[in-house]
Amino acid sequence: EDSFDSEKVLTSVCWEDKAWLQHFPLNKETALDYFSCSQFYDRNCNNEQLKMQGGNLTATQMASMLSKMEGFEYELQHFQELPADIS
Repeated sequence: EDSFDSEKVLTSVCWEDKAWLQHFPLNKETALDYFSCSQFYDRNCNNEQLKMQGGNLTATQMASMLSKMEGFEYELQHFQELPADIS
């Protein structure tokens, strides 16, 4: 038997949520919210635990709370703004 489950291999999966993108801008403040809608996001992560506790945390507050938690979390390491006019 293979050591991995073929249903969990996502290396060739492409994902996009056009409905989300029509309602929200994609920027450094919203990137993790957008990512949390994908099949790549693990709902057992610390980010999700904090989100479920409610309250609108700033990025600074979230980072501070995540640093005190055990487990795994997602963070945005690099973000490059696209020019407003790409034409």
